[in-house]
Amino acid sequence: METCGLLLVLVLCREVFCQSHYCRSKFGVYEVADYNIHACAWCYFFLFPERDYKPNPLTHTLEIQTNGSRVYPDINNKSATGEICATLSSDECDKWRLCCLASRDCCTRQLMSSAVDDNTSCPTTWDGYGCWDAGEPGTTSYISCPNFLQYSVPTRSALKTCNADGKWLTKGPLSLEWTDYTPCLSYEELKVSIYISVGCQIASLLCLLPSVVIFLMYK
Repeated sequence: METCGLLLVLVLCREVFCQSHYCRSKFGVYEVADYNIHACAWCYFFLFPERDYKPNPLTHTLEIQTNGSRVYPDINNKSATGEICATLSSDECDKWRLCCLASRDCCTRQLMSSAVDDNTSCPTTWDGYGCWDAGEPGTTSYISCPNFLQYSVPTRSALKTCNADGKWLTKGPLSLEWTDYTPCLSYEELKVSIYISVGCQIASLLCLLPSVVIFLMYK
């Protein structure tokens, strides 16, 4: 009897130990060290999808596909962050760091959570921008909009739906968990930014026109 009791304690301790060293994102469950690199890599891609580096889903690294350059996005590594931030402006680098830090805070929340996953509730998770606590089936959860998301209004809220089956709402061809961040965006600021960009390009063309005319006259 005592032997059975001891085995039960060992099994429970093992389960707690294993669970406490893993963190979850929308892509899956990872060991803490892998999760930190993985989440930070996707922070870069989600914030700046048109930049040089792209995340490798197998190695959790950021890679430049044209030359095969690879870097581990560890914000505690000055050399790595220097390489990554060299592709960003100072403000963009700060936003990327904030996203990485937020993902790590989310992992810490998961590790410290005393809630037991009974497979009936939507699990606590990091979605790439924000951290979501476990959700009750058939309900919608809300969090403040992230301040590192461009054109985001922090006083507004993003929303995430927990389906009746205890799984987060998914969308897209890959059926990835989906969060609605559209309420976070200030469309007025976005339109102003587009107008300014177009205006600057037109002004540049107008300034270039006299130079072209003079060049053609003296050709």
